Order: sequence, then C-alpha cells, then structure tokens
Amino acid sequence: MGTRHHQKVINKKGELKISQYGQWDGYPEGQGVEILGYLREGNLDRYQKELDKIRQITDEEAKVVDADSEWKVNYPYLSRDCGSKIHQMIEDGEVKFVQFIDDEEAISWCEGFYTIDFQQNKFIADYHGITREYSLDDLPTDEQFLRQMSDEVDETLLIHEVLNQMSADMNEGYYEAIDELMTKLLEVNGVEELLTGYLSDSALANLKEGLTEKLY
Repeated sequence: MGTRHHQKVINKKGELKISQYGQWDGYPEGQGVEILGYLREGNLDRYQKELDKIRQITDEEAKVVDADSEWKVNYPYLSRDCGSKIHQMIEDGEVKFVQFIDDEEAISWCEGFYTIDFQQNKFIADYHGITREYSLDDLPTDEQFLRQMSDEVDETLLIHEVLNQMSADMNEGYYEAIDELMTKLLEVNGVEELLTGYLSDSALANLKEGLTEKLY
C-alpha cells in the first residue's frame, strides 16, 4: 500500500548516515514491524561497522545511476521501493552510497517516520503524530509495538495513576509481598490488558520498583 515513510539512521558519533524516502507500507504494521524485526535479529555490531563506511552519492555517481536502465537491480538501496530491506543490505556491506531526502520534504510527503539512533541507543517511531521511543536493548514485541502505536499512552503517567489507585484502594492486608501486590494491581479496574499491551519490560520493572519504594 502506498503509505510514504522516512527512515533515518544515526551512528554512534551522532552523524546522519541514512535519510531514506520509501513509497510503500509506511504504517507501523508494515515498515515499523519490519524494522523492529531487523533490530531484534540483525548483527548490529557488523551493521554499525558497515554503516560508518556509507557516504552520500556524488554528482558523477548520480549520473551513472540515472543512465543505468537496470539501476533498481544494480542499486536497489537507492530505490523508493527498498524500505526496511536496506538494513540487511547495510549489514551485508552492499550499500556503497545513499541519497538523502530533505527533512522538510519528508515532513510534507510522509506519514511514517522511523529513526535508528545508535548515539542515543534508541529506536524512534512516529506515525500520524503518535511517537514512541525504545531502547535498542529493550525492544517491544510486535504486539506491544502495534498497540502502543494505536493510541498514545504515556507510560510514566500510567504508572503514577496506578500507584495512586493502589494507595487509595488497598489496605495493609495486601502489603505482605510485592508479588501479591502486583497480582492485585493487575485486577484494579481491569488494567491487565492495558499494562501488558502498553508497557515495555523496562516500564514494568519501573512499576515494580515504584511499588517497592512506595510501600517500604
């Protein structure tokens, strides 16, 4: 489906190495899930070594590409059809040069925006104004990601709301053990599906830590 998207990759030095326009499947269920899949399964050490070798295309090289009737075959990573497939190509050392899309153009054309930032160790997804950030060391499952991208939920606010409800609704009889408290927490106002769907593993860990600090 023709849903335009913009991908960026920033290396550990903070240099923008990829700024790619894509024509197809820019929604979270498409490119978003595919990029996540690569980040979970790919060799990111090798990827980063190859990423640092990539440069922008020169004017002379652009003329050669334009004159090549088979350029989509010979330079697939320059095509608007490439999408998330570029990441495996980078890891495999196939990407020699790239052509950047201007940020202002991307904003005016695209619906989905996906950034891999090795300097901040983050994957950032933005679709129709819903923005989510993930540590590359704590990526969500596809199911978590798609739920989180369907509604903007602030994990910090959700944790505070749940903690406040715990304080108001629960008595000392529930304070015997954190595990019991977590069980009771998941019963409050039917939030079990909300928590498991929206909170990452790190956010759930923060919630447990918050409970510990509040109660002991």
